[in-house]
Amino acid sequence: MKKLLPFVLVALVFQGCLKDKHSEKRTYIANSPIYMTYDELANSIKIEEPRELCTPRKVYATGSYLYINELQKGIHVIDNSDPRNPKNIAFINVPGNVDITANGNYLYVDSYSDLVTFDVSDVNTIKEVCRESKVFEYILPPHNPEYPIALIDPDKGVVSGWEVMEVTETCVNGDCGQLYDVNFNTERLVLNDQAFAEAGGGLQVGKMEGVSVAGSMSRFMIYDSNLYAISSASDVAIFNVSDASCPSKSSEVEMQLGIETLFSYGENLFVGAETGMFIYDMSNPEKPEYVSTFEHVQSCDPVVVYDDKAYVTTRGTNECGGWVNQLDVVDISDINNPESIAEYWMNEPYGLGIDGQNDVLFVCDGAAGVKIFTDITGDVNSGWISDNDYTISNNGYDVIPINGQLIVIGDDGLYQYDYSNLDNIQLLSMIAVGQCEE
Repeated sequence: MKKLLPFVLVALVFQGCLKDKHSEKRTYIANSPIYMTYDELANSIKIEEPRELCTPRKVYATGSYLYINELQKGIHVIDNSDPRNPKNIAFINVPGNVDITANGNYLYVDSYSDLVTFDVSDVNTIKEVCRESKVFEYILPPHNPEYPIALIDPDKGVVSGWEVMEVTETCVNGDCGQLYDVNFNTERLVLNDQAFAEAGGGLQVGKMEGVSVAGSMSRFMIYDSNLYAISSASDVAIFNVSDASCPSKSSEVEMQLGIETLFSYGENLFVGAETGMFIYDMSNPEKPEYVSTFEHVQSCDPVVVYDDKAYVTTRGTNECGGWVNQLDVVDISDINNPESIAEYWMNEPYGLGIDGQNDVLFVCDGAAGVKIFTDITGDVNSGWISDNDYTISNNGYDVIPINGQLIVIGDDGLYQYDYSNLDNIQLLSMIAVGQCEE
């Protein structure tokens, strides 16, 4: 009995702790969630007449078309068969959309928690053909930062908006009015997407048939009959796309917290994250294996790769943390031991794009414009940074270079340039952001 007494006392103390949870009702002003039910979400897709760009973010180029994400609203369809005269031909209304990628005649997009597939073989009759429900921890819409976020009930559906109002909640140990970072793709991420504006080689300008290219800010990626998609702040979901018309989730890889972008090169997956660049071996595409990490200070971080170098922009902002704004050049000749070989200070870097065949790198540097780096395969210690910095009028979010043609998406619209002569870059066209009202 004496031997059992300590265990009995511990059990009683533990039981007492459980009973001591403090519960109370509180009334306060908060961002109260407005819900869209899961049934409403499943029936929300509409193909509409073209509309003006308002908050353009990520861009995807495939064949003669560009698909531009309108943050959390849907996708602009642009006929880009003539880059000098692109035509805005349709809008796909997709609530909660942030990311886009394509696989042949099929377009894959996120819609809050769902993965939706469209048949775009005929852009005049775009059709939804498949939906995988509740596979993503979705991004919350922007809220009024002057007030906390009220408790969210995911059983009611997805949060499509907010109403600032008085709420009364039962709080356990003071858990009312939290900024949620659990079971959703986090307020942190939606702030990143807002603040970011969160988008190759071998062809002549205007000849893009057969080419599909994403920007560096993409969280979706196709590799070897698999779609990789960042599904939460720490996980990458893998979907089998052997049947391109209907992806099916096959596995999920848990990574460190704060992953942001995906980029593949060879058999390796490069993951941009807030604390570094993570490298994974995709020899077994359905089960990528961790290889190594290039660590950097807390910041927002996309990455592109060519040959034996990775190029990483780090942007220190309130939503990303940190204060460093720079371009890191990383030697990955030993994939198990990535090492920094050069650092270039930047103003406010966002996305970047690489055209290795033409030996040029483009970096969106906020208000400082698009910076051009030439001779990128050469010695970084011998004048690698070009003096030919080219500034455009917008705060660029992401770039896609395709052998002589540069696609730039930014705060004030879509720009296209002919960069076949880097000493005389020519503006081909622009689709400007309209006078939009929420």
